[in-house]
Parts: sequence; structure tokens; C-alpha cells
Amino acid sequence: MNSQHVMMEIEANKPPHGVITGVAMSPLSETLWREKTDTELIGDVSAKLTWKDLTVTVTVGSGETHKVLEGLTGYAEPGSLMALMGPSGSGKSTLLDALAGRLATNAFLSGSVLLNGRKRKLSFGTA
Repeated sequence: MNSQHVMMEIEANKPPHGVITGVAMSPLSETLWREKTDTELIGDVSAKLTWKDLTVTVTVGSGETHKVLEGLTGYAEPGSLMALMGPSGSGKSTLLDALAGRLATNAFLSGSVLLNGRKRKLSFGTA
């Protein structure tokens, strides 16, 4: 068997362009990875998340308040990979909870969180 014949077999067995195989995806990921022909009917499904002057204040049992996050500004764009890094206790999970609208009942959020330039609407309950 020559190398040209092997290459032709490999090409013949490749999945169609845009098809991902062997990977289990969440419903959201499947929506975001649909081929262009599927998204033309519903429009662009990507979203830009921005936050400005985000501060999270937590009230502890004694009634004291502590700023857990203070004055954070940033953005996350579609099509890019972002890493949130820091030592234990630096506020990584608190930031993600704040952006998702899932802060604990003893936490207060100030600042703005926008999804595609608009105040985000939550489609789920918050803690």
C-alpha cells in the first residue's frame, strides 16, 4: 500500500467540516457550536460579558461587613479562552458567582454586569 493510497483513506474517513466527534458537549456548547446554517435562523448566539467597578461586600455573623472583591473591571469575549487564576481565598469563585448572579444571601453586589451591553436577565434562581 503506497502513502498516497493511505492518505486517500484518511481523507475519506474524516468527518464533514465543522462536525466534532467523540466529545460530549453540554446543551449550551452544542448551541454555540452549531453550523452557520443552523444559526442563521436564530441569529448570533455569542455573547460578550462585561463588568465595571464590581464590588462584593459580605456581612458576617456579628453584623460586620467585609469587602471580598473591590473595584474589578473586565470583559470576556466570544471565541476567546480566559483563565481566572490566583491563590486560595483570592476571590476567584466569588467573582464567578457575582458574574453569574449567584451570590449568597449575605453578599451584596455593586457595580455593573452587562451581557451584550445590556443588564443581564437571570433565567434561574439565585442563592
